[in-house]
Amino acid sequence: MMAAVAIWTVLALRLLYGLVKRKADVIKETIKYILNTVSFLFVYAVYSSFSIVVRAPHGKTKDDSIKMLNDWVRQESFDWSLSALLLTALLILFNIVYQLKVEKVKDNGQIILLTISSGLIMAFGIFLGSSNALVGLTEEINRHTY
Repeated sequence: MMAAVAIWTVLALRLLYGLVKRKADVIKETIKYILNTVSFLFVYAVYSSFSIVVRAPHGKTKDDSIKMLNDWVRQESFDWSLSALLLTALLILFNIVYQLKVEKVKDNGQIILLTISSGLIMAFGIFLGSSNALVGLTEEINRHTY
């Protein structure tokens, strides 16, 4: 989350610079970058959805409970991955339209870079959230007596 705040701060300063110096190209490009930081909000939602679960599934045996937990984490990760793919597709579409209509730039380098960085951010968020949930809830299962 600290990385998101740092990036938002830098982008806010860049936007302020563009406004003060009246550089329309800097303002337009910075707005595109700010809108692409929706991936940080996605990671926050993912991490929150995993961390809000504080009770591990309870099966008949410890192994059954761990299997249920693994299945749940795998399914949640898959669902979030599908959402990440949809969000990535929407960001690609937005970036193409914004770049062609607002910025009037035909270079695809920024679109590719923004897509890769957003994808990596979301993939890492899903991995981190699911890993933390798995570790924490496994500890909960281990403390339970069967």
